[in-house]
Amino acid sequence: MSDSALVERMPCLSPADKLAALLSCRTVSEPTVHDAAAFTRLRATLETLFPLLHRAAPRIELADGSLLWHWPGADAARPLLLMAHHDVVPVGGQEWTRPPFEGRVEDGYVHGRGALDDKGPLVCLLEAGERLAARGFIPAQDVWVFSGADEETVGRGARMAAGWLRARGVRPWLVSDEGGAVVERSMFGSAGAAAGAQTNALGAEHAAGGTVAAVAIAEKGTVDVRIAARAAAGHSSVPMPGGAAERLAEAVLRISRAEPIVRLSTAVRAMREALGVSDGSDEEILAEIRGAGGELAAMVQTTMAVTRLTGSDGDNVIPAVARATINVRLVPGDDRTALAERLRALLVDLDIEVEEMVGDDPSPTSATAGAAWELMRAAIVAAFPHAQVVPYLQSGSTDSRSFVDCPHVYRFAPLEMPAEDRARIHGPDERVAVSALDAGIRFYEALLTRLS
Repeated sequence: MSDSALVERMPCLSPADKLAALLSCRTVSEPTVHDAAAFTRLRATLETLFPLLHRAAPRIELADGSLLWHWPGADAARPLLLMAHHDVVPVGGQEWTRPPFEGRVEDGYVHGRGALDDKGPLVCLLEAGERLAARGFIPAQDVWVFSGADEETVGRGARMAAGWLRARGVRPWLVSDEGGAVVERSMFGSAGAAAGAQTNALGAEHAAGGTVAAVAIAEKGTVDVRIAARAAAGHSSVPMPGGAAERLAEAVLRISRAEPIVRLSTAVRAMREALGVSDGSDEEILAEIRGAGGELAAMVQTTMAVTRLTGSDGDNVIPAVARATINVRLVPGDDRTALAERLRALLVDLDIEVEEMVGDDPSPTSATAGAAWELMRAAIVAAFPHAQVVPYLQSGSTDSRSFVDCPHVYRFAPLEMPAEDRARIHGPDERVAVSALDAGIRFYEALLTRLS
């Protein structure tokens, strides 16, 4: 069947409708639970919704169900890798006003788990490819598209994709993954407010109260640490001093109250320079950023958050083993070796065992000059002409961490995400504005058509 005939047979679905279809696939990623049927359904849905792209870019299914498309270009010297995962986090214990896996389009929004993280950007990416494929477009360079099935847990699919490409001699020249977004300038605290009106090199003016396209040029390291305290088990009617739960509780308090490692990274310096507020000593800048709190403060310090606690299985049983999991986000300049030494010193007198430490050091920092950065920047301005492009350091981890050997890795989800909606990511009532999808599609179209 010809491409034109295939288009005629396809239902006229909007990007919002296509996203709703994907949101109805319950592709929840949990360490010990996997609904294989939901992931199979999503893969089939993708082929139905984006048939021309699947013809232009044959799809490879990796062993874990992650997906890799190859769109051959006129040249292969500078391959482009575009990424957006299709797994989502669970909704257990959350109260939603609309069903999280129905995929409802209502009141100008697409509602459902994954609307922002990360099926919304995935639809924008694939829809841009579909529209270009319908025009017979051939990219100037090879284009690879990767969609992970387990980004929210272990990221094994991304590691498999990186190994698959490496084994075939493919080293992406530019990697674009989720990360920053188009946000209000106030996200950057006093630095954003002080920037005032500016004009970028492409001629777009940015008022102090306007928007910023935040592009992460590096990400903090992510490490999960499991600690354990052991003691004799017993009946709760005869508590024993220094038991496992008691010592673990003290360890949790020490970790939570420990003075953080603070660093002013290259990425944060680049952010402040872009905002026009690079003056001051390092000590003054760090004090200002830490004083802002929230997302901004997290950019300059290693954070340690206790996320899981386990003890005995019975309410009246003193546990033989009590465990805690600490999720650590390492600021650039810090690393896992230094973290292990700090934990040992912090817990030395509590007889606490560090059972496991799994994760990655901070990523390298990509440049904010040169052809790759200018390509990203030009595509962003084409889609969001009133947003100032600002590099920054990302606190969260992404599948791009498996591609840190590539020279240019930029993390940007091409969607407008006001603070109210960013707060819904991983929480109840996640949603994306229908109008935001159109700009996201324009970003990917610009990125693909400007590639040379």
